[in-house]
Amino acid sequence: MAAGEISGRVRSGAGSLPHLAALLLPLLTCVLPLAACSAGAGGPAQGGDGAQDRLVGAWHAEFTPANAHESFTLRVQPHDGLLSAVIERAGEEIPVSSIDRRDLVVTILIAQPEAEIFAKMAPNGGSMSGFWRQQLDGTVSELPFKAWRMDPGEGE
Repeated sequence: MAAGEISGRVRSGAGSLPHLAALLLPLLTCVLPLAACSAGAGGPAQGGDGAQDRLVGAWHAEFTPANAHESFTLRVQPHDGLLSAVIERAGEEIPVSSIDRRDLVVTILIAQPEAEIFAKMAPNGGSMSGFWRQQLDGTVSELPFKAWRMDPGEGE
């Protein structure tokens, strides 16, 4: 078959679909499993994805500068396919209203006192840094902090 005959068949559409499918099939068999893996790898923290485990556990957090405010402990655990958490600070437990993780970005809302925590986790899941934002008497304050995963059993 001459080169002109092949290009003529492709232009006219005669036999082009089987040839295209034959070329794309090996590519699709490689790409589809990768897409399925990456969809759950860094997605929202929901039951059943392995990435949720990066946030679950106890975290020791210190404000910057460390001597300006008392440190706190964040304890995160799975609960009914979602995440629940409590903050231990200055000898009291502060319940968390909601906790959300999108990839490496963590947002924690606290009802009493009204506060928000925004952090970014390290890719290895061993630390995070961000800030604690709280409004008191009409004044908004933001305190930067860093947190490290505590070893199981530490701080109990």
